[in-house]
Amino acid sequence: MHRFLGRFCRRRYYLQLFGVAHPAATFIGYSGSDSAVYRLGLSLGEPKEKDLGAVHKEYELPDENGSRRIRFPSSVAGFLSNKGEVDSYVFEAKKRQKCQLRVDAQSLGLITDPVMTLHRPSGALLKEVDDGKGTKDAAYLSSSIPEDGNYTVRVWDRFRRGGKTFRYRFTISNPKPELITKANKESIVLETNGTAKLRLNLTRNNGNKNPLRIRPVPSLPEGVTLEDANASGKASQVDLTFRASPDASPANFPLRLRVIETAEDNSTKGSYATRSLVYGSKKGDYLVNETPWLHITVKTAPPAKEKKEENGEEKE
Repeated sequence: MHRFLGRFCRRRYYLQLFGVAHPAATFIGYSGSDSAVYRLGLSLGEPKEKDLGAVHKEYELPDENGSRRIRFPSSVAGFLSNKGEVDSYVFEAKKRQKCQLRVDAQSLGLITDPVMTLHRPSGALLKEVDDGKGTKDAAYLSSSIPEDGNYTVRVWDRFRRGGKTFRYRFTISNPKPELITKANKESIVLETNGTAKLRLNLTRNNGNKNPLRIRPVPSLPEGVTLEDANASGKASQVDLTFRASPDASPANFPLRLRVIETAEDNSTKGSYATRSLVYGSKKGDYLVNETPWLHITVKTAPPAKEKKEENGEEKE
């Protein structure tokens, strides 16, 4: 529990924060752990509304029998103004059409814990999504729309909360080929005249089949090389080998790995491999969830032992 003490308008105010375990166990009481991380913001006066980067605001969309009509593709900034409120959006889609639906809140620094449902033109439930992988935000990628018609998306807070601060961004878009590259560790340590391994795990979404080239940024120091840093369009992982020559100088420096994709039309685009700062089964977002920075260390190898047998003993 933390206590904040301040003086505003010559009065003394106390702000207390506490946490309880969720889901609840047999014991109900205050709770805390290394993963109980929060962000606190304080301001004087009316706080400025955060721009969510959406194309529309909820009230700008036409109302059709209680649902807001949204065109495909687009995005809308909405808010759950009252407790228990459910926002409803309707969009038209064709059979076999692919679409990506997302509701972002926690990743935008908002307190909403969104739940999203997708309904057929008949009203029947097609999909319900609460937490996505590694986050409390809801996301759903439809591999194929089953029939022509108007589909309905409903959004609400997991705990049925509401108010001015319970905002979110709903996005409907065409899924694009995507590559996510994650390093399996953050530190690379190798000795002179030695090697060290690093594995990159490749997650390919929406038909990504581009071959890859991996390049260090900045360039490696003299005497250190990255061997055969390429991957085919079918690879789901790539093992990288860093090699230090016998005369490589000791070094200690940050490093990024740029992953360059080459499409069928020979166009290229690049991104950086990242490492996660979120470990274990934690859901939700830290202030920083991941970073593209790795760390490499080159150290002098210990002298090799020269084994000589003399009277049954070994000497260096």
